[in-house]
Amino acid sequence: ILYHAGYGSSFEDNAVLCEYLASHGYIVAGSAFLDGTGESFNIDAELDSEADLRHLIRVACESLPVDWSRIGMVGHSGGAHTAVRFMSRLGTPLDAVVLLDTTQDYHSFADTRWNDMVPLALDSADEITIPLLFAARQHALFRLGDSLLAAPRTYLTFRDLEHNSFISQG
Repeated sequence: ILYHAGYGSSFEDNAVLCEYLASHGYIVAGSAFLDGTGESFNIDAELDSEADLRHLIRVACESLPVDWSRIGMVGHSGGAHTAVRFMSRLGTPLDAVVLLDTTQDYHSFADTRWNDMVPLALDSADEITIPLLFAARQHALFRLGDSLLAAPRTYLTFRDLEHNSFISQG
């Protein structure tokens, strides 16, 4: 399982979730996902993050005696944005994705803050056939999820949770 933290987060923000998954036999890999230029300590969550994900998969396949034919990904916030972009690419190795409070789930497509993610997913909607789990607060619209008709989708909404309630350090 690949884990990607959100904007302004650190790689340990969901350490409890990652430890829980590992204690149940999953191999969990993550990174700090920094911008490749080194100009910021914030996560990149775009092309550098996608390159990091491919690198993590390659290194794990080469060094761990595990069947890597099934790869899942969990992302929170900006990490969920990365997961959407990564699953939208041709030849993605992902077999399932968990999206924890993407923040886009509360807005229409007219909101331009997600123009780096939504159009790519919509253009690839017919090719996205992997199971998707969306988790968000109770007022989520799930417009993006509803547009990915070829994928089996599960929506979870939670009352009384805030954005950072979806991470163990929140």
